[in-house]
Amino acid sequence: MGQHLHAMQKLQDTYASQLGLCLVLTGKNGRFMTRASGEAKIIKWLEDPGHPGMLRMDLRQLAHHKREPGWPLETEYKPGIKALVVEIPADDSEAAVLWACFFTEARARRSLRSYYEQDVDAAFLYRELRNVMPEWNGEKKRQALDTLSGMAEIASVLLSADRQQNQGKGQLSALRDMAFSFDRKGGNLRETVAPYFDQQQEIDFIGIAIKRDDTHYQVQETLGDASYRLRGAAFSSGEGFLGQTVSTGQPGLWGGVRRDPRVQFFTQNNLYPESLFCFPIMQEGASVGVLFGGSAVKANLSEEIYDFGRTLAAMLSSRFIFQALQEERDRLYLRLSMLVELSRALAEAREVKMVLLMLIDMSLQLTQGDFSAVLMPGTERKAKLLSRGLAQGTAESYMQELAGRYDDFIAGHSFFGEARLTEYNGIPVLECPLVYHSRLIGVLSSGLVRRSDFDQLRGYMQALCATASTAVHRLEAEGESDDRDAVQLLALATRRWSGEDGRLEESAAKTAREFAREFGLPEGDVRLAGEACLIASYDAAVLRDAVGEELASIALEVQDCREEEKDQAETEGFSWREASQIAALALESAYGQSGHTRRMSRVRSALRDQFMAFMEKKNQLAAKLILNETAEQEELRAPIQAVKDLHVLSGREEEVLELVVTGASNREIAEKLYISEHTVKNHMTSILHKLGVSDRAQLIATVYQMGFSPPQN
Repeated sequence: MGQHLHAMQKLQDTYASQLGLCLVLTGKNGRFMTRASGEAKIIKWLEDPGHPGMLRMDLRQLAHHKREPGWPLETEYKPGIKALVVEIPADDSEAAVLWACFFTEARARRSLRSYYEQDVDAAFLYRELRNVMPEWNGEKKRQALDTLSGMAEIASVLLSADRQQNQGKGQLSALRDMAFSFDRKGGNLRETVAPYFDQQQEIDFIGIAIKRDDTHYQVQETLGDASYRLRGAAFSSGEGFLGQTVSTGQPGLWGGVRRDPRVQFFTQNNLYPESLFCFPIMQEGASVGVLFGGSAVKANLSEEIYDFGRTLAAMLSSRFIFQALQEERDRLYLRLSMLVELSRALAEAREVKMVLLMLIDMSLQLTQGDFSAVLMPGTERKAKLLSRGLAQGTAESYMQELAGRYDDFIAGHSFFGEARLTEYNGIPVLECPLVYHSRLIGVLSSGLVRRSDFDQLRGYMQALCATASTAVHRLEAEGESDDRDAVQLLALATRRWSGEDGRLEESAAKTAREFAREFGLPEGDVRLAGEACLIASYDAAVLRDAVGEELASIALEVQDCREEEKDQAETEGFSWREASQIAALALESAYGQSGHTRRMSRVRSALRDQFMAFMEKKNQLAAKLILNETAEQEELRAPIQAVKDLHVLSGREEEVLELVVTGASNREIAEKLYISEHTVKNHMTSILHKLGVSDRAQLIATVYQMGFSPPQN
């Protein structure tokens, strides 16, 4: 039986390499029949230290455990460290057990590490095994079970082959050749099947049909005289012998079929079999193909033909599974490489438009669809669309449809940050929002070839969009930072050369930001309205050179709002942006309070009314915090007495408080009281804490409400 075991060893090595496990075959008596394949050092944890070449006693008992022959039994060698045990279907004299060691559950990695860190005695085992044990999820484990089950069937044939030594030698040679071609790059199904066909004297033809869609199969490879006539021929699930096999998932061996109506598929292609065998090629419990063959002479085929054909079908099933895994691995590697390259390119991008174009190109490569586009909401509800593959007219109509769908996009929405499947003009479309924190930056929209592509691409496209969103946010933040630096320099120049105007414009900027927020503008527009107040006095050429295009246009619109020659009728139809008009109103209010009349006539009357209501409410609130200066002095409590009545402040803290109310800074207080600024800060912290307020503004308001009047100079 040495020749058979040699082939078994080769087969075992192949499966061990594919599964990433240590495989070894033993008899039911516990003696090793093959050398360990894969991570050979694992074998020492199975071997009985006192009896080399034998399983440990507890594992020998497990070898006799009742189980379904040919199907792996999952067992725990140690907590969380698992093995698969397969009883090889064979005669009692050849009964054997295949051991596949070790693996862990992917979801148990963290708890497993924690467990063995606490178990000192078992820690050595875990440290030695953790880097060689694969971590499987449910899908990977199921595929491994199917693979080992197929291997068990092959092993069963090998272990029974010595009953017919001469025939067995030829079959083993064929199996060995097929095993070597199992994962050979560039190998095809014809090369895999040829060794089997060459060893069989009973059959005249053999072929493989592969699934093409949900209901149709097509013959891909054939061997034997006249079998070429079948290549490319198609049949439906349930049609004839082949269709019956794929629809039921059950193998069949039939004799005397020449007059059977189910043989029509062969006869219409000028092939007239007397006997047939058919075996489904299975993947994840479904038929993905069928192995068939037969004889034009023999009315009946032997059981050996049936058994070996079944083995070949099991091997082909495993081959398909491994090919699917390899294709998935290659596809994931390609996508990961693309994501890495995109991330590197995005990190170096200097324009938002370039980021979006790279995102569009990447999505087109992934989906292989007809178009890809990115919708950018923009400011003041003005959206724009970048696209490839969409005609101009089509792009405009699609932009309107897409913008309408995301108009009410908010945090917590059912599709917030998640890709979803839609349709446009009959084309399935993957849509994925570009979101940074709770802000919608844009929407990626990519046409798909098939609706089924959505499930495969959804997670990856979300990762792409997350990467692009971060890059867009970074570039926007850099642009805002540059604008703010320029704005601060321009505002400083205004204060230096214009004096009072600089202070008025700062006050206007604060008012503009407060009203814009209450009005409900986006935070970006709030910032623009405030900054426009600070630089609206500058010439257009200066603004365009110093700040970004958007801020410059807002500031210039503020200047246009001063044109008083426009009549009211034209004003009502006026189309300047809300951020510009709010800045203009804030400047008008600040100038008015200082005695300067600068009527901003080109502001919509409805917006002006809202602003006036806001300012009235603001002034009323401020009035509540300031006592009437004309009130009788005797009605007010003296500052020192009011502080003393609190019985919470020290004498020095009362002195500090008096100076704070006059508006003195920490440095001025330190100079007047002859103490350090650090000491002043400590006193301020204590005062705020004792009076239950958080800052100077609240402190002053609280003191005024108590009737505390600042000392007169």
